Amino acid sequence: MAIVGFVSTVTAAADDTNLCTPSVNQYTCVLTFQPKFGDTPNQGRVAIYSPSCNEWGEQVLTSNNPTSILAWGLSIKHPILFVPAFYPGLGYASPKFEYGGKIYGPSDCSCHVNPANDSHDCVCRFDCVPFQLDSKAKVDAEAEAEAEVAMTM
Repeated sequence: MAIVGFVSTVTAAADDTNLCTPSVNQYTCVLTFQPKFGDTPNQGRVAIYSPSCNEWGEQVLTSNNPTSILAWGLSIKHPILFVPAFYPGLGYASPKFEYGGKIYGPSDCSCHVNPANDSHDCVCRFDCVPFQLDSKAKVDAEAEAEAEVAMTM
């Protein structure tokens, strides 16, 4: 018998920051938005995290157009639709996104000043059914249905 091991190394850019803090609710995911990400002032970064803060997907934005954000832990049939929005009185781009038929905005987010690039970093929590949990629920429901059919025979 052979034991095989491996080492994984993760490197991050100087302006990468993990803004996520784990959720106690397994059905609450996290979206982070960092305007002014990278070398271009018009760039922004959106990242999607699991309830335990594993990064599921990210997208660097180069425009204010609606953008679908794919996250491997969520259904790919219904990606998050993200639009950086400018709300009167805030003075900075704020996250606005749609997922699971709900629309989320500034009231769902906590934003703070990032002194490194003079922008606002935002952390938003949203209702989600992680793919693994969703798949398990479907398998459990199918097994229950099969058991009911077997009991009627």
